[in-house]
Amino acid sequence: MNTALATVSTIGPRTEPVFPVRLAVQDALTRDAVAQAIAAHPRLRLIDAAGPGEVLLAITNEVTDELLADITANTTAPVLLVADRLGGRQLLRSLHAGVVSFLPRRSTDLATITKALVTTAEGRSVLPVRRPPPGRPPAPHRPGVDHHHRLRRRRPRRPRGRGAPTGRAGRRERRHRP
Repeated sequence: MNTALATVSTIGPRTEPVFPVRLAVQDALTRDAVAQAIAAHPRLRLIDAAGPGEVLLAITNEVTDELLADITANTTAPVLLVADRLGGRQLLRSLHAGVVSFLPRRSTDLATITKALVTTAEGRSVLPVRRPPPGRPPAPHRPGVDHHHRLRRRRPRRPRGRGAPTGRAGRRERRHRP
């Protein structure tokens, strides 16, 4: 008996979710430019009022306590903060306010902001990459080695050379010195 198997797929074209974005921008020129970039992006939609699944985009020159209080009071949504600088005190307060992603304002363009909005809406975080100053090569990433060197510098030097205790006996002797 010959039977032919047929597969029927009910799966259509894959659609990507569209994420609502709310703006918290003081500067009208910046607000208009960002609104146009969001409107042109296929996965982002600009909204005026708070809603479910939204991402709040806050763009400011300086992170103040008032800004963070407004963010905390007005939303429980993840926040993408674009600012000139985020100090140590504001860093902790911004985390409590719901800031998930941070971009430095000076080196950020509209394409980077829209990519960061999608990433933040998907539940991931975006943080700036630290680059070396111009003309300086990037430092190799060696967390274990650097940590080892820092610890090693803090330890007092052991006696070395002739007459220095070695092996287990030496360790035992060093431990039981008066």
